[in-house]
Amino acid sequence: MTTIEDQIKELTAYTKQELIKLELLDKATIKRKIHSSIFNLKGDQKLYTYLKDHDIITAFRGEGIRVSMHFYNTIEDIENFLKVIYQYRKL
Repeated sequence: MTTIEDQIKELTAYTKQELIKLELLDKATIKRKIHSSIFNLKGDQKLYTYLKDHDIITAFRGEGIRVSMHFYNTIEDIENFLKVIYQYRKL
């Protein structure tokens, strides 16, 4: 269990840093020293659909897009997710 928890914490910390750079997190989330593996991104239906079209599973909730890391995710998964967001921004 510790190995799984450590992996999720590592992925979460990395993802949070990158999402801050992309300005996709709200101020309250940014200020948290410890955060769960679930993030609610600033995003709309268009971004949600773009992520879905690129095989990235998220949930469109209220005024944002929910993403989360799990034990089966890898750093490569997160990097692919970020790459897709950067591609979206170039449209």
